Amino acid sequence: MKALLVDDNESCLILLQGLMDTIPGVEVTATASASEAWWHLSDPNQSFDLLIADVSMPMVGGVELTQRVRAHSSLRKLRIILCSAVHDRRTVESVQNLGVSYYVVKPFDLKLMKEKIQRALGLSVDSATLHAPPKLFP
Repeated sequence: MKALLVDDNESCLILLQGLMDTIPGVEVTATASASEAWWHLSDPNQSFDLLIADVSMPMVGGVELTQRVRAHSSLRKLRIILCSAVHDRRTVESVQNLGVSYYVVKPFDLKLMKEKIQRALGLSVDSATLHAPPKLFP
């Protein structure tokens, strides 16, 4: 399985890459911008099972990237997790309407994030992560 991580914050990318390394069988590509992510996503020689993107990035954010993905016929079924420090009702509702798998509020709990990644990829969830707080989305 392949995952594409997109965040302009290098520390967050490193944290997510480290977390992804704990999930066997997942290959990770990391980028610092939505435009670079789009380059990977639109490359016919690459395919991804999961996109994890920050909502707030310079130029093009995760919401706009998600809209672009959903408009592209070959990418419509891509599973997406969006992350953001913003969690007001309007933002959460607009993100939910984009058909993302999960919206995770930063700073996120690593066990909760791992659970959401595993669920989005259709993998079995470690029983140690089942104590997580309620989800924003079902």
